[in-house]
Amino acid sequence: MHKTAEEKTPQRESTKDKIIEIAAEIIAQEGLRGFTAKNIAARLNITDAAIFKHFKTMDDIVQAVVRKYTNECLVSIRTIIFGSNLSVREKIDKIMDTHIDMLEKSKGAIPILCFEVSRSNIYDNKAVLNFLENYLDLVSILLHRGIEEGIIRKDIDIEEAAFTFLGLLQSRVFIWFLKGEGGNIVKDKKTIKLLFEEGLFGASP
Repeated sequence: MHKTAEEKTPQRESTKDKIIEIAAEIIAQEGLRGFTAKNIAARLNITDAAIFKHFKTMDDIVQAVVRKYTNECLVSIRTIIFGSNLSVREKIDKIMDTHIDMLEKSKGAIPILCFEVSRSNIYDNKAVLNFLENYLDLVSILLHRGIEEGIIRKDIDIEEAAFTFLGLLQSRVFIWFLKGEGGNIVKDKKTIKLLFEEGLFGASP
C-alpha cells in the first residue's frame, strides 16, 4: 500500500533535519573543505542523490544550517531582552549563557561557518551578515538601556562593546577547531562572563 504525501512528510522532514545537523557537525570539524554531499551521505548512510531530494544545492544546506542555529539564538535573545522582567545585568548574564550554550550545541559550527562563508566566493553570505547585524542590534539595545539606567559605565562605546560581546568566544572556538579537541568548547564560563561584565559594570576611570 502506497503512503500518502501527508504520511511521508514527517519522515522527509526528519531526514532533512538530520542532514542539517550532520552538515553542521562536518563544518565544525572540517570546515567547508570537508563539506561535501559525499561526506554528509556517508555519515547518514544514504546516497548523494537522497540529499538533493531535500536541498537543491549545497548552498541551500549552508543557508539551512545558518538559519537553524542563528534563528534559535536570536529568538532566545529577543525573549530575554523584551519578554522577561530581569534586570539589565541579569539579562546580559543570561544572554551570555545562551551564547555559550548555542556554541556548544552547534559544536562551534556558526562562528566557523561565518568565517568560512565570509571568505568564500561560492556560498551566499547574506544569512550570516543578517544574523550578525541583528545580534549586534539586540545587544546594543540592551547596553544602551543599561547606560540610561546608570547600570553600565557611561564611557563605554556601545558599538565596540557589542562587537566585543559578539566576538568574545571567537578565538576560543578557532583554537578548539584547529586542535581538533573534543568535549566542551568553553572550559570556564564563569571567568569569561566575569571579565566582560566587570568591564561593563566597573566604575568609570
